[in-house]
Amino acid sequence: MPSLTRRLRALRPSRFVLLLAAYTGLIVLGYAAIFLFAGGLSLGAAMRDALVNGLSLFLLGLLFSELLARFAGKRPFAWQVVIHLLLGMLYSLVFYWAVLSIFALLRGSDGNVLLIRPFPEGAQLWQLLQGFTVFALVAALGRAAKQETVAAAQTEPAEAERGDGRRRLLLRRDDEIHPIDVSDIVAVVGADDYAELVLPAERRLSRLTLAQFEEALPVDRFLRVHRSHIVNIDRLVRAEPGGGGRMLLHMESGDVLPTSRAGARLIRQRAV
Repeated sequence: MPSLTRRLRALRPSRFVLLLAAYTGLIVLGYAAIFLFAGGLSLGAAMRDALVNGLSLFLLGLLFSELLARFAGKRPFAWQVVIHLLLGMLYSLVFYWAVLSIFALLRGSDGNVLLIRPFPEGAQLWQLLQGFTVFALVAALGRAAKQETVAAAQTEPAEAERGDGRRRLLLRRDDEIHPIDVSDIVAVVGADDYAELVLPAERRLSRLTLAQFEEALPVDRFLRVHRSHIVNIDRLVRAEPGGGGRMLLHMESGDVLPTSRAGARLIRQRAV
């Protein structure tokens, strides 16, 4: 079964989410200090109001990053500018409306009417400007994440032939290139936004996807037996039933990898 470490790695949030969360944390602390010392609020009220602003910015940042990726992704530069401006204004307005609505809910209703009171004029401008500024950060972080993904895709493993007939993968890591004999790969395990190459004596991380490795590795030796891993059948020690039509593969590295039903059929088809 996959190790606990690998399962925890699979839950790792992306760099974009971590950076946005860190920025949100700074905003929350800044707001709390302003509300506490300049606004005269108690510590609890200051933290509550700061969290309303910070969490609204964070959740809307996640939503609008998806909108940017969908609508501005591959369009011409002029269209991207227009889309960014429109989405930036929309982000500011939605952020302002969300904060007003949450504060209204926290205050409670007057009879059957929920009273939403606008901020004073200066505070309105500050909220809108802050929303547009955070949207610009979201757009910048999203673009950086996209460029990193493209760069990783451009490092698709190249294949080279050794004099003894064994193929090698040339894996790029930063500015260095590391050759790996294909026959030494026990398995390739997917985890979040990278893949882990399982070798007899070590493990190496790669920013490539399982699909890219599936295309690069020889199909006569490597099988995609699960959506999360590819195995080298030359490195298979034994396979045993795993229940429900699945199998458990005991690999030379000591890993025990489960198959899907389709993967189990692929293994059985190779049996003689």
